[in-house]
Amino acid sequence: MKAWLKGGLILGGTVALIIILNFVYCIGKEPEFCTAFVLILSIPILFIVNFVQDISIIPGYLRFIIYFILIILTYFLIGVFIGWIIGKIKSRNSSPIK
Repeated sequence: MKAWLKGGLILGGTVALIIILNFVYCIGKEPEFCTAFVLILSIPILFIVNFVQDISIIPGYLRFIIYFILIILTYFLIGVFIGWIIGKIKSRNSSPIK
């Protein structure tokens, strides 16, 4: 498996698992803690959402699904970039010295 794909799957999958576990944990709990935790994870997409002016017209559950997909996609792309860099470093170190 390519290093960039492995990095993207690991980081994206980890964040997805954390969000799902947070959602399950927060059923019937204080919404302030749960909202704050998800907002911390969504810091990278807050810059994207700033450009979308009319996000409030999307119904509640659909908005959360869109946020979830954007968060996972953002962290997947961050993981792809990190994995790509690690793959480049490993391939450079494993090449024969001339």
